[in-house]
Amino acid sequence: MLELIKLVVFFFSSSVFAFSISLFLHEFGHAIFVYFITGFFPQIRFNPLSGGSVLYNVIDPISAFYKTLISGGGIIFGIALGIIIVLFTLRFFRSPWATPFILIGFISTGVNSIMLFVSPFIFNLGDVIKINSLGVPIYVTFLAGGVFLYISLILFIYCMPYFGLDDSCSLKKKCAVILGSVSIYSIIILANTAVVQKEKLLYYSNLIILILLTLLLGISIAHYGQKHFVKMRMKALKIKWIHLSYSLLLSIIVFVMLGINKHGPRLIMPVSHTSSRIN
Repeated sequence: MLELIKLVVFFFSSSVFAFSISLFLHEFGHAIFVYFITGFFPQIRFNPLSGGSVLYNVIDPISAFYKTLISGGGIIFGIALGIIIVLFTLRFFRSPWATPFILIGFISTGVNSIMLFVSPFIFNLGDVIKINSLGVPIYVTFLAGGVFLYISLILFIYCMPYFGLDDSCSLKKKCAVILGSVSIYSIIILANTAVVQKEKLLYYSNLIILILLTLLLGISIAHYGQKHFVKMRMKALKIKWIHLSYSLLLSIIVFVMLGINKHGPRLIMPVSHTSSRIN
């Protein structure tokens, strides 16, 4: 039981760190596209519990194509960088010290893929809704989301040894470690949203339910379908108390840094005429 508790706390603290960073990378992705299209770096408002937004001003009108790139910039950047982080970590860092960082890659890829896959059918706001409203067909974002969800599943299986899990662990243990940790963090996020952003409570609730269901499906496929799908490349890494303390410290540091004020860190550009906002 003590070993299970250690794995749950380790995964939870690593997830807090990784989720905060991956959300910031999503907003940073929008900002990069704004910079290359407008020539100005926008203002980023971010809070690790309530998400963020990118505020930018432009002098000249932006074409629908450029608006699509800006709206999809967070997803494009998040998925691309997420895959690179996971592959780089798998190749060069096979240690529990790398768990919080490989989780950045997996979470960034997985969450953005889920948004692409289901947003038009469930949500009434968000980046994918804006992309579709600008002329990108729903079937394009749906198919792209499906492809990247498949890639996310493969990455998830390869990442599991970093969580102290492998094919010898029971399904119950895998669910306790992963779903238990994510559920705890989800409750914290929803409680904060209910206080500071009531208008987004339903949106976050639906997204969290989708993430939990997707994780449950991924865990089940990883547990029952490895012989027919893809096998883990290594055994579970040994998680020690020092690794748990390290992940807790990282989560506290990033939470303080990214949530330093009400809106989070701000990167500001010169003010022009037309103002736009991306969540």
